[in-house]
Amino acid sequence: MSRMIRGLTALVALASLLVSVPLGLAHFVGQPWPRPIPGFAVVWQSVRRGDISDPFVIKVLAILLWLAWARLAISVLVEMVAMVTGRAVPRIATLGSSQRSAAALVAAIMLLAGGFGRSATASASPVRSRPLPLSLLSADTVGARPAIKSVASHSVRVVPGDTLSSIAAEELGASSAWPELWTANRGREFADRTFNDPNLILPGWQLAVPDDFVSPAAVEDAPGAITGVPAIDPGLCVVPPPLAGQVSQIDGPRVDHRSGHSRAASLPVPVGLGGALLLASGVIGSLEIRRRRQLRSAPRHARLAQRSPDLAVVEIVLRRLDERELIARVDIALRAVASELCEAAPGVAVLAVLSFPDGGLEIILTAPVAQVPLPWLGVSPDRWRLPATVQLEALTERARRVNQPCPALAHLGSTVQSNGLQTAQLFVDLEALGLLAIDAARPQATDIARAIAAGVAVSPMSEVAHLITVGLGEVHLARPCTFSVASLDEAIDLAVGLLGSTVTATSTSVSTFALRAGGQGGEAWEPAIVVAALGCAAIDELATTDSELDSELVSLSAMGARGLAIVVDRAIGGARWRIEQCQREWLLQPLGLAIVPVGLTSDDVVHVQSLLVEADKPLLREDDELSVATKSLVFVPPTSAPVSGVDWIEPEWSMMVRLLGPVEVCDRAGQLAVFERSKALELVVWLSQHRDRSTRTSARTALWELNVRDATFANVVSDSRRALRRLVPGDDGTEWITRTLTEQLPLQQAVVTDAELLALRLDFARTQRPRDAIATLRPGLALVRDQVFFGTSYLWTDAEGMTTQLTLLVTSAASVLAGHYLSVGDTEGVFWATGQGLRVLAGHEELIALRMRAHALHGDLAGVRQEWESYERALMADTWSSGEPAPKLAALRRELLSLSLTAAPA
Repeated sequence: MSRMIRGLTALVALASLLVSVPLGLAHFVGQPWPRPIPGFAVVWQSVRRGDISDPFVIKVLAILLWLAWARLAISVLVEMVAMVTGRAVPRIATLGSSQRSAAALVAAIMLLAGGFGRSATASASPVRSRPLPLSLLSADTVGARPAIKSVASHSVRVVPGDTLSSIAAEELGASSAWPELWTANRGREFADRTFNDPNLILPGWQLAVPDDFVSPAAVEDAPGAITGVPAIDPGLCVVPPPLAGQVSQIDGPRVDHRSGHSRAASLPVPVGLGGALLLASGVIGSLEIRRRRQLRSAPRHARLAQRSPDLAVVEIVLRRLDERELIARVDIALRAVASELCEAAPGVAVLAVLSFPDGGLEIILTAPVAQVPLPWLGVSPDRWRLPATVQLEALTERARRVNQPCPALAHLGSTVQSNGLQTAQLFVDLEALGLLAIDAARPQATDIARAIAAGVAVSPMSEVAHLITVGLGEVHLARPCTFSVASLDEAIDLAVGLLGSTVTATSTSVSTFALRAGGQGGEAWEPAIVVAALGCAAIDELATTDSELDSELVSLSAMGARGLAIVVDRAIGGARWRIEQCQREWLLQPLGLAIVPVGLTSDDVVHVQSLLVEADKPLLREDDELSVATKSLVFVPPTSAPVSGVDWIEPEWSMMVRLLGPVEVCDRAGQLAVFERSKALELVVWLSQHRDRSTRTSARTALWELNVRDATFANVVSDSRRALRRLVPGDDGTEWITRTLTEQLPLQQAVVTDAELLALRLDFARTQRPRDAIATLRPGLALVRDQVFFGTSYLWTDAEGMTTQLTLLVTSAASVLAGHYLSVGDTEGVFWATGQGLRVLAGHEELIALRMRAHALHGDLAGVRQEWESYERALMADTWSSGEPAPKLAALRRELLSLSLTAAPA
């Protein structure tokens, strides 16, 4: 409609200019050509007589208007010829701005023509499926670490009647993907003008079409087009947080598995792994706990085992979506509101939580509540809003009295406005719903059920919940209190058995939510959550027909407020709560919320499970052979050891990249480099850690979440060079980041890292006597200022194992130095060396053991106990960890305390 209105307006304006202007001038002023027509004659006679009268001025202005009209008419004619022939016309200097105005008017009129004639054929044109770009293929297939984004593109010629939407429908598989074309071509200089208006494209232009945009149709067709290449889950294509909630369009009708009605072809597909917010936060938290536990027990000179490049990509996807602060805000808000409801309205519970991008929360209640406590604001009688300006400290006093009242909280996806923009993340309490039916075509319905189960499995708020799955495979992700059974009736029987006396302790007026909010009985009142894929599972004795199954499940839904939650991937007759796949949107009924649900395929879950399994791999010990990939993660010193007694000589260097603390670059005098862009500093850090594979494509892939323009990357490289040159001017024009005509982007060897110098000192000290080793190691360990990469949010450091490897380096050096100090009886040195190591990793077992031994050496029992308590505090500070101390450290504590007590009387 907007295109037609714009086209009609342009048509009326152009007709008025081309027709009414000459008619008006000819009628009121006269024609401008020479004798005998009076036009130039009047002007000529006036000039000869020197008579500048009013008729003379009018005739001069009329001539100028005739000339302007002629330029416009010629410009319109030129543009019309270009439109018809499909050829671009170069800019004509004599026409000037008239040609640009004519082009805009003609293009608007062609939009009108395209709206009536071209739209039908464009929408019916087949989608051109292309093979998947190499950025999404397996590393085993392409022989290298896959890139997150590709910069490849192809071009398409604009023909009369084309619009960005129609080209996007043909080339990208969805007309809604026109912003991708606009972003890829904005500001380009064509023969006749600059592309600076998405509503104006001219025939003959060659528009660049990004190849890294993959529609679901292309994903489905690609595996067959590439021989021997495994299919890549489209969920992994949704990588960065701004795109994590976006959806693509699918082609072809959908058929309802119950009614047989076709679905609309424009219905959005559920987003994949890049939208599973609760899953991402839980998995990243679990990974960090596992890795810290592994690092705390690491022996000296331990190394990280080789990591899979494919799993590094999966971890980056999850880290980009990690929202543990958001989860913590939801957790505390639920505890606080449960405490308020317990006092004001004991029969009311929480149904759902909406988390907005600005940090605000909205609670949907099961029933209206008249009084709204501060700092909540009443949106409606059954909706309370917590503004983003309210800090968590304002809720902690209420929240600390209550255990998590909604342990069955699940993330469904994001809500959608009428204009298609996503507004908030939607969490629902499955226990409050009782029964949730997913009324959609398969496999989308099963994928949504799988996403719900996987999110609950790793959610920190669902630790006490029992999860039972049917027909979903391994979605438990190493979580305790989970069960996988073969049939739905077996799952129901198991759930009722796990609930036990919870059913008898609750009633229609007393729910498990109220019991948890009131802290009654000192119990957690664990819920049982059943998530079933009925298309893949057996339905044995529970029901034999669809109607009997529906009635049985609806009757069981009454136990929702009493601890039982059921999610099924099919429509259930009589079910109140359901996710409906409507003609053009997904709806959560009966709330009527338009949502974009999250769905996970079985491959998604396998990727996440493999990532958790890899995190449990033991570290390599000193005598283990290091793989080539592991050596490339961090500087590995030479194997040839120096002769004992030789003093350490530090290699020559000009600049140091500090990684063992806040990231910065300094010279030998300690002066810091000043970077105009934060990405410029990150590039220098990345180059210092990837000297053997420092290519431009790899750097762009690691540093940017989205495809970045060549000019942007070139500016960042230039900024890095300038900052390093300002800090230390190179000799003879030497550049610290060498200019090349290839993909290589090498960093000069004179630019070192503090980690490299520490690793060299540690290797040199291995063959030295204790006092010589102390003199070698102490200056290197003094370079440690805080945690590794402190204050940064680089995604590639954790995914590639850099953080783990450098942490192991520091703790190994601290353990060796503290051991030498202890052997010479220098307890102050022991405390200093171990303190440097504990800066990087609090609670490291060997460092704590050395400190306890140093206290025991002087008979300081209070010091031994103090070190043990600090170790316990470090364990308890880890969210979602068990807090169990290491058995060997507990045994050492008992041994030291018993020896000190035995030796005290003597």
